[in-house]
Amino acid sequence: MESSSVHIIASPSNGGKSITLSNLLYRIAKNNNDEFKDGDAALFITCEDDTVKTTRKFMSIFGNYDYNGIREIYRVSHEFISKIKKQKDEVDQDTKSTINSLFNDMLYDSITKTTAGTLKIIFKYSPEQSISASEIAQQIKKFQLMGINIKYLIIDYLDVLKPSLTYGTAISDEYYTLGVITQELRTLSRLHGIPVITATQTSKIGDNVGQTLTNSMIGESYKKVKFSDFIYMQRMRDDLDVFNSDVAKFVFKEGTEYSAESPLITNIKDNLITDLKPLEMRVSKSKEKGKGYWRYMIFSCKNLRLYNTVEEYLKDLPELDHNNKLINQKIQKMQQLAGLNLAAVNEASQIDELILPPMPGSEDDEINNAWATDDLF
Repeated sequence: MESSSVHIIASPSNGGKSITLSNLLYRIAKNNNDEFKDGDAALFITCEDDTVKTTRKFMSIFGNYDYNGIREIYRVSHEFISKIKKQKDEVDQDTKSTINSLFNDMLYDSITKTTAGTLKIIFKYSPEQSISASEIAQQIKKFQLMGINIKYLIIDYLDVLKPSLTYGTAISDEYYTLGVITQELRTLSRLHGIPVITATQTSKIGDNVGQTLTNSMIGESYKKVKFSDFIYMQRMRDDLDVFNSDVAKFVFKEGTEYSAESPLITNIKDNLITDLKPLEMRVSKSKEKGKGYWRYMIFSCKNLRLYNTVEEYLKDLPELDHNNKLINQKIQKMQQLAGLNLAAVNEASQIDELILPPMPGSEDDEINNAWATDDLF
């Protein structure tokens, strides 16, 4: 990612914006280990999903875990805690520590095995319309005083930030406000010499797969286009599968064992259709070369990773299967300890609040004034 620049992922509602932002950070951490120095960090601010939901996705993407397995651990843990509460009215500290350690350790291991400890990742949660570019800049400066050098800033997502100043009724509508916010992010990127990576929604026309992805689909304010440096349009293509001819030419390697017609692929065709979803991507704005570049990628419903090819996905499967066995062992052990009847609970409601505690830091911490929780791995 080019420094001193603003990168925007644009997609329809529920089009995988958060997943793409998380995958971009995963790729950055994985492919640039040699470039990071002690104290380097990426700051991931989530204004949509809270920190727990965000880190749950990170466990899956960074750790190569089946996301449903991660959710199942949360569900079983919730049942465990609920049963204890019915018997004792409250959960003892040892039990809390055991369960909390389970998730914190999984998150830590998932991230450090990707980053090799060279790039730290700081998670921040801020409710919608509660944080601005100037407040983020202040936090970056405070991190610098602590010896933490923010190399990447990822914000999920642009449309729910607030402007740094109250400009009055002259630009009180959303069209101008979103332009101001984008311009402020661009200023932040220049001042700190870092890439700012964020996301926005397209208008409803972005769902129309018969229409080419263009900047005219950017929702609410075209000023987001004006003040950004790079824009990547995307949409999930539920109307296609990986064997569709338009998709297959990007994700299969003809003439190899990973071609669409090879025995290896045909034997698992049904699984691939179920587990992989095409993601249409187009570079619609670029400061230099690359504008107009278009292709299909694939999204794995299992580990939430984005892949260029089916070959990449298949090479991840052995580790994914191994990790899923470990998850199942943890689930079975917890079930045995709790003596739970899993059929009794169908919903995993309130799991996020009950299982994973607030991350280290409190509202009194100087680095935590603008956010509810934060953690660094």
